[in-house]
Amino acid sequence: MKKIRLVLGENSHFIYAGCPIENIGERLSENRYGKKVMLLTDSNVFPLYGKKVKKILTDAGKEVFTAVVKPGERSKNLNQVYKIIEECAKSKMSRDSSLLTLGGGVISDLGGFASSIYMRGINYVSVPTSLLAQVDAAIGGKTGVNLPFGKNLVGSFYQPSFIYILTLTSCPHCLKER
Repeated sequence: MKKIRLVLGENSHFIYAGCPIENIGERLSENRYGKKVMLLTDSNVFPLYGKKVKKILTDAGKEVFTAVVKPGERSKNLNQVYKIIEECAKSKMSRDSSLLTLGGGVISDLGGFASSIYMRGINYVSVPTSLLAQVDAAIGGKTGVNLPFGKNLVGSFYQPSFIYILTLTSCPHCLKER
């Protein structure tokens, strides 16, 4: 595992690269990440990692809520943000709660934006599962959603609390290719 400090003044955070998925609970164990975690993913990624991540976080003492959206750009909209925020509110997530995104660029953009506006900002943890999500959506804090007449027209720059990049050997697709 490589630990890289991204220096951004008060928004500085770490990127943990080459990490086994089993260690994500350790990273969220600090009190600053709260007791409640919303796990946001899509229906392609959830069957691969979702249940495992939920169990790891639960075993780490977190109360985990799950939001699973359809994959792809069509989910990156204000209606979906509303549904995510509604689930956060119904789950009684507080200012110190965390929203963890597990997926590609759409999930990172969507979850990062929802994190930035729910209660004027809660902890946002990015677990990108694609190379594009790692370099485009997670690093840099670019979050946002599409409108019917344009892409990424609503958004914010909101830095994650940390970024957790999985090892390739923990990827079921990579294991099948060996």
